[in-house]
Parts: sequence; C-alpha cells; structure tokens
Amino acid sequence: MRLTLSQFVERWRAASLSERSGAQSHFIDLCDMLGQPHPAAADGIGKRFALEKPVSKVYGGYGFADIWRRDHFVWEYKESRGLPSGVPGLDLMTRGYQPGEITIIGAKSGVGKTSLLIQSAIANVSQGDPVLFSLEMTR
Repeated sequence: MRLTLSQFVERWRAASLSERSGAQSHFIDLCDMLGQPHPAAADGIGKRFALEKPVSKVYGGYGFADIWRRDHFVWEYKESRGLPSGVPGLDLMTRGYQPGEITIIGAKSGVGKTSLLIQSAIANVSQGDPVLFSLEMTR
C-alpha cells in the first residue's frame, strides 16, 4: 500500500521504537511512500541492495550498514538525538544534550565555553527548544 506523505509523517511522528526495531520498517515505509522498491523487492539475494549489510569499517573491524545500495548509498539509522549543541561534530559524538543528563562544560578561561553556550542557544531557539544558561564560577 502506498503511503501519502501525511500518512508517513503521522505514522512515524508518533513512533517510539528503538533504532533496532524501527529502522527497517521506517525505510520500507519510506520506499513505499516514494513509490520505490524496498531492498528485498529490488534484490532478493542482497548483492546490490540490502538491509543489515555486513561491511568493513574504514578504521578497521566489521559491522553492519542498516541499509546499503551498491554505488548509491549507505544509510545508518541512529536513535533520536537530544537538543543540539550547535556544533555538529560534537552532536555526532554525544547525540546532543540528552533529557535527564547534566552536561558540564569546563575549561580554562578564554577557550570558548561561553561561545559554545551561545551557539547552543541559537541552535535551540531556531527550532523552538528551550535555551541553556551558564553560571560563571568564582575561583
């Protein structure tokens, strides 16, 4: 059944599945919405298009790509991220500021703690999320 965009958004906005339990269903629904074949329909043996494709990592070792299509893309699902820090590289490592966590940023004077918090505030305000605040410490 082909989903409309609004049906797709409605279905997945309410979903609270983990990455492992939702990734394949999400991708198959995305394919259906876009009128594209999903991996098993396009390649029943997984030589050109597959879910959970075994891959070697750039820095050594092995793992699995959530969705892989030869010469096109590798798609890796990640569980939902927290509030953005405003620094994409930091968010990749930490998944943003997570609910229930206390994030302490400490460093010497003049290395950019206040700049980081301002960038975080801008990133969050621009998407309508709460703003962070800083308490300066005395020596």
